[in-house]
Amino acid sequence: MKTYIPIFIALLVSVSGCKGNKDEASDAQTQSAPKHDPDVPLDVADTLVLTKGVWVLKETWQPYSGKLFKRFDSPGNEEKVAWSGAVKKGQKHGVWTTYQVDGQKSDEATWTNGKLDGIHTLYREDGSTWSKSPYKDGKRHGVKVSYYPDGAKQWVTPYEKGKIHGVEILYAEDG
Repeated sequence: MKTYIPIFIALLVSVSGCKGNKDEASDAQTQSAPKHDPDVPLDVADTLVLTKGVWVLKETWQPYSGKLFKRFDSPGNEEKVAWSGAVKKGQKHGVWTTYQVDGQKSDEATWTNGKLDGIHTLYREDGSTWSKSPYKDGKRHGVKVSYYPDGAKQWVTPYEKGKIHGVEILYAEDG
């Protein structure tokens, strides 16, 4: 019996020592993972990865919530923002805007929990509105309107749950 007591005590000390190291390692990981202010946009090139439609932080692989942006990859344009938006639990949420290299908007859309939900507006190179499409729960729902460069209506198409519902109207360019 005397032989087993020192072995038991050594084993007990060894196990409790391992537990302490595990907790210390967890604390070190928690402290080393940077905290991100959701109001300060993150550059996705440095900090985020899009995996299976979810934006996650590279260092933790946890879904990100907050603002983000991406710069153009083309030489000479690296400082210009290509798109910006926000995510909630890794899903697009809020207004997302895509830009042309010259800084003009190319499109703007509202998202809710990863689905288009609101007006999606497309713009021409000159900045004029090309079309506005309403979305609900990820599907076109409402009246899509396309415009001529002068701002006059070109095409009106009613949608319901992603399908054309009703009569499409094409307007002549001269009115």
